[in-house]
Amino acid sequence: MKVAAFHASRCLPDRDLGPVRAGCLWCGSTDVRRVAVVQVEPEVELRRCRSCAASSVSRLPTPEALDHYYGSYYEGDADHAVTMDDPTRLAARIAGYAPGGRHLRVLDLGGGDGTISAEVLRVCRAAGEVTVVDYDHRRTAQLPAGVTI
Repeated sequence: MKVAAFHASRCLPDRDLGPVRAGCLWCGSTDVRRVAVVQVEPEVELRRCRSCAASSVSRLPTPEALDHYYGSYYEGDADHAVTMDDPTRLAARIAGYAPGGRHLRVLDLGGGDGTISAEVLRVCRAAGEVTVVDYDHRRTAQLPAGVTI
């Protein structure tokens, strides 16, 4: 498992950050409030939108910065891409918040190959759809019946 060493905190220089956004990344409202400072120099704020309640940062990394950070993460075999030791345990915890026995739709941001989300559906005994948004799109988890990814 390489998660601890790979995901070490990094402060991004100004050149690796996009422009400061005035509004909410999700709904566009300018009614946002500062929740915390994520990075001091250059400053990046965590903001919460008063209109849609979404949280996002004031400046996003550039595509080039993301490519540099994540580009080599998924190289090698699938066993080295695992970022936690017990996906079933985490899935069971998450499934405790989900209604079981019905069709579920899961949006998994940064979900790698979808293993954890697929496991949530398996634990819930639910059919459903998993949409994974991740830097690496080459791998797909083994899916239980009734689950599409």
